[in-house]
Amino acid sequence: MSADALRDLETGLRLSRAMLALARGGDWARVAELQAERAPLLQRDGTLPAAAVPLLRELLAVNAELDACATAARDAAAHAWDATRHGHQGADAYLDAARGGP
Repeated sequence: MSADALRDLETGLRLSRAMLALARGGDWARVAELQAERAPLLQRDGTLPAAAVPLLRELLAVNAELDACATAARDAAAHAWDATRHGHQGADAYLDAARGGP
């Protein structure tokens, strides 16, 4: 059991590293695909051997970086959305003024 769990943790960490590289490149669709593959590997019950401790620490660090990338991408998308929305509002105001509206 512990050998299988350790192997799954190693595979999950490898997938996490790949997800981080993809996130840095903006390939969020592929990140989601790898997350679906990774999730069951990291959801084991039971105890892990002591050899898992450094892997778990690295996994937490990679996940923190991945979370930071996702937050930055979300914020950039929100900023772009706001800029587009304000642009449309400006265009609407211009058209209203050109038509003699409010």
